[in-house]
Amino acid sequence: MTEDNRVNVFLLCVSALELLVLQVFYMRGKVKWEGLWVIFIECAAYGAGIVSPGEGIVVFELENGMYIEWLRYAGWILTCPVLLMTLVSMTTADGTKAPTVRLVPLLVCNLTMVLFGITSGSVLAPSKWYIFGAAVCFGGVVFSNVIQCLMALWADSQTSHIRFVSLWLALTFVGGWGVFPCNFFAGHSGMGLISEQLYISIFVVGDLLSKNCWVAIAAYRNHLVAQYNDEQEEELRVAMQLENARGIDLHVAPMAPALQPPPRGRKGSNSTLILNEVTRCATPDLLRRN
Repeated sequence: MTEDNRVNVFLLCVSALELLVLQVFYMRGKVKWEGLWVIFIECAAYGAGIVSPGEGIVVFELENGMYIEWLRYAGWILTCPVLLMTLVSMTTADGTKAPTVRLVPLLVCNLTMVLFGITSGSVLAPSKWYIFGAAVCFGGVVFSNVIQCLMALWADSQTSHIRFVSLWLALTFVGGWGVFPCNFFAGHSGMGLISEQLYISIFVVGDLLSKNCWVAIAAYRNHLVAQYNDEQEEELRVAMQLENARGIDLHVAPMAPALQPPPRGRKGSNSTLILNEVTRCATPDLLRRN
């Protein structure tokens, strides 16, 4: 077994185990389908790399001497929009807040960035660098929106533990996504400054950070937030019961409606929460128009 196959087998085992754990929590209603989809695509990609590493579905060899790892780009096209959708939906607090950024323009910029990256990796200089520059510009828009979402999650963290998890969420996302353009520039698709083995290794680290680690941390943060909300509701419910009991003893009216528990927000998939852009708060576009 080659070194690349050993790495793919290890990554497949890690992804398959994570997929099984996510499936268990999905069946219990603790996680949503988006995390399952991302890790499923990772399992399929690693499995294809093991079964047919030299096939055209994995690597496209071009007549101009360039080659692109099509399977990796296809994986990005299938998973990056879902990751961004999950991130933006986390800023809505289950639909009780407007999203920090607009999702559809963010997805368009992300897809344009990937398409420009594929094109840049398949042509020769100087056209390569013009197209790569365009990809970097669209990538900058994606990163600026991502940073806004991560800062919002940090600011909205209810406890120090959730804030700590939010920090790791930001580090894995920015670190994982940040290595891709740098590796592209230094690898065979760009300047050719690093070896092929190092090039592959960096991409492996980036995938582990931006997908496997990030999905797990995001699911854990959502669990902590839901647990905190449940505890707050329970405390408020106990306070309401005590206040009602006190009102009955004193022969006064029951407690005011202001002490009623706040609504928890809509439940559903991330796409339901943010593609409809219907929340209890005005969206950014509505605020600008008003």
